[in-house]
Amino acid sequence: MDPSRGEDLAKKLSHLSSILEGLEKVAIAYSGGVDSTLLLYFSVQILGTENVLALYGESCLTGPRRKVKAESFFRDAFQHRLELRKIPVDPLAWQGVAENTNRRCYYCKRGLYQRFLSELFTLQGWHLADGTNVDDSTQYRPGTEAIRQLRVATPLLAAGLTKDEIRFLAGNAGLPNHAEPSDSCLATRIETGIRLTPHLLERVDLAESVLDTAGFSGTRFRIARDCVNLEIREQDMERFCCRDIRSLIQQCADELALGKVFLNVTGR
Repeated sequence: MDPSRGEDLAKKLSHLSSILEGLEKVAIAYSGGVDSTLLLYFSVQILGTENVLALYGESCLTGPRRKVKAESFFRDAFQHRLELRKIPVDPLAWQGVAENTNRRCYYCKRGLYQRFLSELFTLQGWHLADGTNVDDSTQYRPGTEAIRQLRVATPLLAAGLTKDEIRFLAGNAGLPNHAEPSDSCLATRIETGIRLTPHLLERVDLAESVLDTAGFSGTRFRIARDCVNLEIREQDMERFCCRDIRSLIQQCADELALGKVFLNVTGR
């Protein structure tokens, strides 16, 4: 790393340490992603395990495959030294989620974090925090509005950390998901305006699981009204040209009644 960048990163870590020390007791909204995992890691380093709690929302928007991966990453990172509190939620019952408008993420994040805050209500002096970072603030993310309204702490954002810096730090810390592709919830695969149902979300998860098993991690089956727009990582494009792979994907889509599959040629 360039020395000037190293100095800048050191300043950001010092700021992050001060922020976490000010919170004293923190419950992290854990998703299994690198952002929340790194935030948990530094929280434990600075505050100790007795002052850190991980909250994980179990729902149809994550699916069983993501739950297993999140639990595995957590175990590998923290070796049973830290509590992972799993909280079942039903986001499709929350107003504004199942309708799947362009405000869905706001209603979902608000419902999830309200549930987390109610979990903390009986605990004395605990603060809820999540892994929002600088890059998130440059994109259209309605969920960040709910985070602000509920006054959820965003230490990585406040410290000025970017996604690349978070991955770098996670790699240095030996966190198991430091290079894992970003994996948003299953609702992001469904075109705006198409109503979300448990059955539809389950079919998308199954389709992506098939490709994940075939070695295409990070694949996106994006559901439109009469077809599927398939996104695979750029480094997997060459392997995708194999006829057997292409046949497998269309067979999977047919069996799940997802329609014709069209490839996004630019990749992810």
